[in-house]
Amino acid sequence: MRAQLVMALQVCRALIENPQTSVAQYLNQMVARDQQLVEQFVAKNLTANRYVTMARHLSALEAGLQARIGALASC
Repeated sequence: MRAQLVMALQVCRALIENPQTSVAQYLNQMVARDQQLVEQFVAKNLTANRYVTMARHLSALEAGLQARIGALASC
């Protein structure tokens, strides 16, 4: 509900500041901006998820190497 009120106020403000702009044009600009923000958010999350996956994989590799080193040291 709050987001809808904020959006309505933003539309009203934009129309007052620039009456030549149509409501549809302004809403299209808002949608394009929001879509860009969502795409950036998703890209950052995918990158973060890749880093977490790589860190887990490296941790597993390290554990395997430590086990092999321990086995070689005991020979």
